[in-house]
Amino acid sequence: MIRRMLSMALALGISAASSAQVAGPPASQPAPLGLPPGHPAIPADDGTSILPPRLQPNDGAGNLPQGHPEIGPARKAVAHGSLSLHATQGTAGGTKPAGDPVVIDLYSAAPTPQHFEGQLDASGTLVLPDITITGACQPLIKVTHAGVPYQGIGQVMDAAHTGEKVEVKVFDTTEQQPQWVMKMRHVIIHRSPAGLDVIEMIMLDSPGDRVWLGTGDGKEPRITLDLPLPAAAQNVQFGDGLKAGNASVKDGRLINTAPLIPGTTQLQFSYTLPVGDGKAQITLAAPVATGHLMMFVPDDGSTVTGDGLIPAGSGNAPGGTSRFFMVPSVPAGKELKVDFTHLAGPTTKAAADDGGEPGTAQADSTGSPQADSGQAPTEPVRSRSSMPVIIGVGSAVLLVGGTIAIFARPAAKKT
Repeated sequence: MIRRMLSMALALGISAASSAQVAGPPASQPAPLGLPPGHPAIPADDGTSILPPRLQPNDGAGNLPQGHPEIGPARKAVAHGSLSLHATQGTAGGTKPAGDPVVIDLYSAAPTPQHFEGQLDASGTLVLPDITITGACQPLIKVTHAGVPYQGIGQVMDAAHTGEKVEVKVFDTTEQQPQWVMKMRHVIIHRSPAGLDVIEMIMLDSPGDRVWLGTGDGKEPRITLDLPLPAAAQNVQFGDGLKAGNASVKDGRLINTAPLIPGTTQLQFSYTLPVGDGKAQITLAAPVATGHLMMFVPDDGSTVTGDGLIPAGSGNAPGGTSRFFMVPSVPAGKELKVDFTHLAGPTTKAAADDGGEPGTAQADSTGSPQADSGQAPTEPVRSRSSMPVIIGVGSAVLLVGGTIAIFARPAAKKT
């Protein structure tokens, strides 16, 4: 349309110029038809360009000229790159991953990712030699070995970083339960109009070099985690590491059927405890030995007591000051009860404005998850300097060199 308008204007302009005098057309002749106000100038008769400096001709690649108003969504620089995936076997003497199926999704600001499927070659490698990179994008990779999916995340790719190599470690499986432990358990508490919002972050540690499939005979889904929840827990939601289809709530217990991979596995879930007469209680059961239990409680004047609970100071946290409590170790089978009293009073504005319950997937009354906490990210990919997370973004509490770092609480995802 724009090209037709320019052609018509060019024809009209040249016709008018050929009949006009330097001082203008005779009074008896009508004034020549000029270009609409604000229309960019057209080339002169001698072929030289009289376009403004920022309005240059089309670059031949289908892009609009520099300075031209955008038509539709903004266009981003397009480059071509390659992605190389290599899967390694983490089990001594294990089966080679040759022929394992691979799914690759390339996430960018586009509404849907670029999707690729393939298989590893005899060396455990898959190469995508020519992929289109628009702006910035990031690969999310899934390799399935012996029926167990393994995920890999590549660095952000852009016009300056067109080649990316990703390595994913896979393992063979076992039905023999390893001597796994709960290496860390952090319990983060916020006040809300509903009572006490509790976020639990646990780190499991499994020795050996095989993936444990869980207890059971295989006729029903095997179970790798069976964790009792507080009796009054409501609105249980699943976060990082707990996916719908694997995680559920049954008879007051959090059940996870996902295979347990060697090394550390981080899980996050949340729930709400009601407050009555300014009191509440949380019970923390240890299905296996727990090495480091820590609790973060708002410094709101309430009283916190529990068997073996040691006050460990206070510090700044999102929403205000938090008090820290810890239990150095909890033996397998022990249940720790923590009582909260003097909770009466209005909920802090920070808690009320937090925007709903924490977590990413909610279980209904039947224990069936309503959303998949492992779904792919929908936020635009950021620069390489903001790596590594396009998934699993959320609150984190880390104990590093004796210093406690508390990161922001994640906003709820409505289901």
